[in-house]
Amino acid sequence: MGMTPGQQALQRYTNHAHHAMAVAIWDDLSGHGLRVLDGEAPADDRDSGVVLSLGKDGIYLDWQLDRDREHKIYDKTLRAEQARSISAVMTGAVASSLAALGYRVHADFADALPAPTLVVDDMPLRS
Repeated sequence: MGMTPGQQALQRYTNHAHHAMAVAIWDDLSGHGLRVLDGEAPADDRDSGVVLSLGKDGIYLDWQLDRDREHKIYDKTLRAEQARSISAVMTGAVASSLAALGYRVHADFADALPAPTLVVDDMPLRS
């Protein structure tokens, strides 16, 4: 049997305490049509999607806009306001999807970010 998208993308983290949960989250989100990006991999200027990072407290998720919009997200323009709204809405959608699947998700707010970082610290039992 082949590797799942999450197993393939995160195979260098197999010794991490949250590896299995990261793989499950990656597979669930990509299975719902979201683009998932490795937070430790070099960023591509065109990439937008859910950035997944493994941390000591769980899995951290952020919505990343393409570099052009992210760079200008704090401008006082309609386009920047739309980018902030997209980031907030997509973060909420990711949190809702994961919560509906049984993950324990909470938000970690930072003043410098337009949307919170999501922290997933528990996952549903899988058969």
